[in-house]
Formats: sequence, structure tokens, C-alpha cells
Amino acid sequence: MRSTPLLTTSLVILVVFGWLATTSLAQAQYTLRNPVYVRVTFTQTVINRGSGALPALDVYVLPPINTSRQKVLNFLNQQPPVSIEEDEWGQRIFKHSFHDVQPGQTVNVSWVALVELSEINYDVSPSDVGNFSDVPAGILELYTKDDAMYDIYNSIVQNAASEAVGSETNPYYMVQRIHDYVITHLTYEMDTRWDPAPIILSQGKGSCSEYTCVFIAMCRAKGIPARFAGGSAVSNPGQYKVETAGHRWQEVYLPNYGWLPIDVTWDDSVRPERTHLYFLRMLNTHLTMATAGGSSKYMGWSYNAKVEFHQASSTNAKTAFSCIWEPATPNTPIPEYVHPAPVLVVCIAVGFLLIRSRRRPRFDRSLHAHAEPCEQRDCSSKILFASAT
Repeated sequence: MRSTPLLTTSLVILVVFGWLATTSLAQAQYTLRNPVYVRVTFTQTVINRGSGALPALDVYVLPPINTSRQKVLNFLNQQPPVSIEEDEWGQRIFKHSFHDVQPGQTVNVSWVALVELSEINYDVSPSDVGNFSDVPAGILELYTKDDAMYDIYNSIVQNAASEAVGSETNPYYMVQRIHDYVITHLTYEMDTRWDPAPIILSQGKGSCSEYTCVFIAMCRAKGIPARFAGGSAVSNPGQYKVETAGHRWQEVYLPNYGWLPIDVTWDDSVRPERTHLYFLRMLNTHLTMATAGGSSKYMGWSYNAKVEFHQASSTNAKTAFSCIWEPATPNTPIPEYVHPAPVLVVCIAVGFLLIRSRRRPRFDRSLHAHAEPCEQRDCSSKILFASAT
């Protein structure tokens, strides 16, 4: 009986040291630095420009999420959602519903969040990366299957993946080769379309969403689990910015390490020293709202908000979104209401600018230290104030 307290103490010590050991191992795989605090205001706007009323209008909105490098410190929906849905990818989605939206009426759905963003650097040793047999079966099945925008069994995708990977079998180097292939063979260009991976590979140009689809398609063609992340991105999170384009990037699952970030679009630079800034690492420039493997039953392929309504001959709804970044501190308050008029004016102005300059030459952030990233000109599957479908 006297040995019971000693035994209990020994077990507690073992549990504590075991927890510390596993925690240290997990934290040793990445480091965080350069944290910034931002107050982010996201607004989805819908204007009924048609001659008839919209009997029913649904707006689905993704909030910012907590990740290893992103902490949501405070959050407020400007309008209470009618429900909170969860899709097949585990995304939490706020559903807002409106009825009898009259001609000329504007509907705004907004949220405000206080977020801490950090640069994350993963310490990945290629020799420690396991085999694909080490990937959990559920992840392997879900994130290597085909989808409409990937078309992984198309001969164009298969040939590109084989050319990129060659005889390499280490997952780390396979991903690196696909990354390098994409930034070598594609040039950034915005247009009014969003085409699947085979078409983008054939034409050799595309937006960030199209870069992402090509990268994911090539990874999945080689059995590498891959998915997309999306939300908003700015070149300098420490400055006030109204961002009206959005951005989509990529994540891959490496055995023994888990999900790791990649951004082939922002790595597409003519300067060699800048072509791997976003390879298995992420700066404090990206705000994550979505992580999904493909189309969502609620969001479709959208990564921030989606608008749904019944299409009719008298229907002419215009949509736009904005994401305002404001420098903040850990104690910055969250306002209860954000007036949408300034955001709407900015969206209209940017919409006209985009219409006037839909096609531009390749943009290299490394040559424009104070310019906005290429994602400010596209990176959404919808065109600002184009007719919603």
C-alpha cells in the first residue's frame, strides 16, 4: 500500500515528460517569427440591378480560421447568420438569407476579425519524409481523387506530371519538381475565364486559381495528396489596404510532416533567389479562410464567399467583395458595425480598372518592391461586378 503514492508520482512524471517530448518534436518541425496583428473586415456585396425583385438570396461566407501560423483573437459577424453549415471538407460556413430583394437594393454581409499572422518556416528533411504508405488512408483517398478542374487522368496532365517528376520517388523532391515545373511553364495572366488544368498547361498562362489547379492536378496524378487554401493576401500586412481580388494557394501532405504550404504563383519570379520563398513556408502576408480539396456543396470552388439566387429574365445581380487590412495591436477593438459605402465605392472603381486591363504581361513581385502582388488583379473565379450566375 505504501508504494501506491510513489507509483502514482512516477506515472505522472512519465506522462508529463512524454507530453513534453511529443510537443517538442511537433514544434521542432516549424518555427514562427515576425508576427503582425491586423484587423480584417470582409464584406460581400450584392446589388439587384434587374427590373424584378429577387425572391430569395443566399450568401455563404467563410470566416478566417485558426492554423499553426494564424490565430483569430476576436471575431464578430456584422449580421447574424441564419445557420452555420459544414461542408465535406470540414469548413465552417455562415449562411445568410434574404427575401424579396427589390430592384436597386444593396445587400451587404460582413465580418470583422482581429488576427495574428506569423511567418512559418518548416524544418523538413527530405531523408525524414516517409513513403506514401505512411499517409493516413482517409487523407490519401480524399486528396488524390479527381475533380472537374483537375482532370488528373487527362493525358496532358499525366505527361506534364511524368516529365516533371521523372524517376524521383522521394515525396519531398517530387513536390519540389512539380513546383519548379509549374513556375517554369506557366506565366501569370488574368482574363475572364477559369479553365481546368489541361487547358492551362496547353496555353501556358493563367491566374492564381489556375496555377493552383495545375499544381494540385499534377500532384494528384502522381499520388501526392494536395489541396488548396484561399482567402486574402497583401504584399505588406503592416499597411492599410483594401484588397478586392482574393488569392488561392496550395498545400501538400508529406508523410511524417502533414500539411505544408506552397504558393507557386508568388514563387513565379524571374529572380532565382525568390522562386522558393513560398515553398513549404509562408510569410505573414496570407489570410486563410478556406482549405478544401475541391468543389464544396455550399461554396462551390469559392474560397471566401458565394452568392446564390434564382436566375430569371428580369434578374441582373452584381456582386463584389472586399477585404480591408488595418494594422492593429492585440487589444484593438472590434467595431459593431462597418458602413459598407466606402467599400462599395472602392469595389466599383477597381471593377472598372479590371475591365480596362484584363490582360497584362507577367508580373514579378521581386521587380516591384512597392507594387501590389499579382493576386490583386485576379485570383477569384468571379469578375468584380460581373453578372452573377
